[in-house]
Amino acid sequence: MAVAANSPENYLKQRKGALIIDEVQLVPDIFRALKVVVDELRQNHKKNSGVVFF
Repeated sequence: MAVAANSPENYLKQRKGALIIDEVQLVPDIFRALKVVVDELRQNHKKNSGVVFF
């Protein structure tokens, strides 16, 4: 959990597959990082496929 607390965006980018977030109150910044990572994935997918997800 220390890695997620220190650098939530890097933590999320390193993850592969499904992720279950428990005790989220201990790492409140993870929501902002999650938005950034999802937005980047959407942009990359759009550039590579032309498909847009909402």
